[in-house]
Amino acid sequence: MFLFAFALGVAASDVPGAHADARPDGLGVLLERCAASPGLTAKFVEEKQIALLSVPLRSEGTLHFSPARGLVRHTSKPSPQSVLVTDKDLVFWDGKATKKVALGSSATLATFARAFSNLLTANRAALEKTFTLAFHPHDAGDAWDLVLTPTEPDLKKMLSSIEIEGTGLELSLLRIREANGDVSTTRFSSVDPAKRYTDAELDRLFRVPPG
Repeated sequence: MFLFAFALGVAASDVPGAHADARPDGLGVLLERCAASPGLTAKFVEEKQIALLSVPLRSEGTLHFSPARGLVRHTSKPSPQSVLVTDKDLVFWDGKATKKVALGSSATLATFARAFSNLLTANRAALEKTFTLAFHPHDAGDAWDLVLTPTEPDLKKMLSSIEIEGTGLELSLLRIREANGDVSTTRFSSVDPAKRYTDAELDRLFRVPPG
């Protein structure tokens, strides 16, 4: 995922230049549903294709989101690592040491790190401030995909696009295309988009290193 890789992861009619074939179940409806969600948890498998490597780097673990605590990813394979993104900080643990970076120190880093969280918290204004949004409902069921293309020059130097796929509130894929040609593809499973964390779970899971 983009924010973790960095630490090492509308309805179409409302988007300027979008086609007029938008459907009523567009991004606006999806964001309303996201705003009502108490939290999210999922398993993930990520493959990162780096230009100099013939075989993608693979990692596995769990993802957790709480509107009050932020977004955290705990990697279990190939080695323990964790990343936590809050409103103020990006915290990374590589299995040995912990590093904290204030998001206020870099507007570009803050945008990069918060993009996924802004979708989950339905912060459309923040998304549209730095990305062009292209939402595409699929023909069957409640499936959709969303492409975020950066508009700010500094962000374009890091990122080409963010592609997200899902069905309803269940995310299935997150693909990050970096400006240097590297591509990270994260697939989600066992997704619970209505997760209500207990206080004990919040204290244990939303910390780096994990409790």
